[in-house]
Amino acid sequence: MKRRAIAVSLLGVLGVDPVVPAVITVQGSCSLVEAMRAANNDAPEGACPAGSGPDTIVLTEDVTLTAVDVVDVGSNGLPTVTSEITIDGRNHTVERDPFALNEFRIAKINPSGSLTVERATVTGGIEVSGGAFRNSGALALRNSTLSFNKAESTGGAVYNGIGADFEIYRSVISDNRAVGDGGHNFAFGGAIINFGHLTIRESTLNANRAGTNPFLTGPAEGGAVWTSYYEMRVYDSTFSANQILYGATESGSAIHVDGGLAEMTNSTITFNGSSSILVSAAALDSLSTTTLTNVTMSGNSDFAIRAPYGYITLASTIVANTNGPNCSGFIIDDLNNVADDTSCGTIPGGLTGLDPIRADNGGPTVTHALLAGSNAIDAAGFCSLPNDQRGAPRVGACDIGAFEYMGCPVLPLADDTIETAVTHEDCSIEVGPNVAVVGPGGALTLRFGSTASFGDDFSVGTGAELAVEHDPSLQLLHRDLIEADRARRREREPAPASTE
Repeated sequence: MKRRAIAVSLLGVLGVDPVVPAVITVQGSCSLVEAMRAANNDAPEGACPAGSGPDTIVLTEDVTLTAVDVVDVGSNGLPTVTSEITIDGRNHTVERDPFALNEFRIAKINPSGSLTVERATVTGGIEVSGGAFRNSGALALRNSTLSFNKAESTGGAVYNGIGADFEIYRSVISDNRAVGDGGHNFAFGGAIINFGHLTIRESTLNANRAGTNPFLTGPAEGGAVWTSYYEMRVYDSTFSANQILYGATESGSAIHVDGGLAEMTNSTITFNGSSSILVSAAALDSLSTTTLTNVTMSGNSDFAIRAPYGYITLASTIVANTNGPNCSGFIIDDLNNVADDTSCGTIPGGLTGLDPIRADNGGPTVTHALLAGSNAIDAAGFCSLPNDQRGAPRVGACDIGAFEYMGCPVLPLADDTIETAVTHEDCSIEVGPNVAVVGPGGALTLRFGSTASFGDDFSVGTGAELAVEHDPSLQLLHRDLIEADRARRREREPAPASTE
């Protein structure tokens, strides 16, 4: 912060006005299309004020796009992004009108552009490639949803171009599809096709599909993600129920690695599969270099992992409950792996105690829990990962897979109301940054080494309790909240008896 202040002061000394980021609110006569133009051009557009440097566009209601705004490598409902723009959706939706006369994606990002989408749902886009976004610059999706977008050939939701950056954080990518029609006899990447730098953190990719055209006679690959050229890195995320439906050849019902580097850490690949009875697809097919570390794979069909040309390295990973052999191809056992058959080379079978049901076990994504007595518990030895997929601490000898037995995850309490008695111990509690309320009849108790961080909008209602049991290691990071709780306790104490 000091360095930035000095830079601004120097600009003033040199007679250069510092650039102050603008906030443009979409309301009244200021539409999202006009706000994007104002941000790109740093000039007023219609009823929207001028942008200025990195701009934030705030939505106050859902936005329905009814027509093509610009043709740029396909049709787009919004202006091409050529500057640094953040869309703060405030939990609103941006959608292509399902009754629009023309098909179009939501937006394209140029190499000079950077688009961050926060707290928004983007849905309904349709194009040949990249149903929602075609990215040649930088795209970030945070606490948002991409759903029900469609591409005729590649990238049902997003086409991430060569060298482009695409970051996904705590978001849901679901029900997107790459069809394989419109004269395109192939379908790659039901949700995402990646030729650049793709990073996925604490997110869910669910029920995306490639090859949904029953007359497709070409290949269908990557039910959720198809990646090549540069890299894909996945952390603390779940790929579930993604599919390949039709195709003369099928590869990667969840992920197809065609080239480049792919790494997955602390993640779950579960219940992905192919519907075809003529050809098969593994949940993860790799033709290149792929590494899985503390990954849990369960309930996938045909194969869990397959490496017909490249190789897949497994470390502290579980492969189990596959409807068919777990593995095929060149699998490298980098120690501390376990499976429930012997198809994965030197990886031992005999796994016990993995819950076959994917469930909300805490944290932002679903996982498969280890059950008491599982031979995966404490079997990974030392690991450099401080937490499991849920954010629960890994203590002592680590467990194999994405789930640490008896660990307590990070529990985000955003936009929630606590109306029952809740006690957390040895947990990290994140309350906020949006509204979180302990409502009437509710009680939140923190004890035994928990840490808690509260947003400004946290409140304790009438008749509710916030109890902080004394423990030297407990930190409550909100002084006003502590004082308010102490005041409430003093109010409930009986008045001292009179001495007169």
